[in-house]
Amino acid sequence: MHANMVTYLTVLAAIVLLFDVVTAARQCYYLPTDPEWPNDAHWKLLNKTVGGRLIRGVPLARPCFGPNINDTTCAEVTQNWLGQDIL
Repeated sequence: MHANMVTYLTVLAAIVLLFDVVTAARQCYYLPTDPEWPNDAHWKLLNKTVGGRLIRGVPLARPCFGPNINDTTCAEVTQNWLGQDIL
């Protein structure tokens, strides 16, 4: 009976761990406005570790959100979102 309980608890722990890993994988994306996003010093250090190959991306829809709202540019981005002219 003791061996069965240990096996049961081991399987249960593995399931809980797997659930945590899957949940964390879904939530691992951060935006520049998130506190987990690297600050300038961390970004520079990370960039140095990859030989200066990091590129700071700028979201295409940036004019549609936050302090950068620009109705005219946002309308252009929205209109061309699925087209090739967006870039």
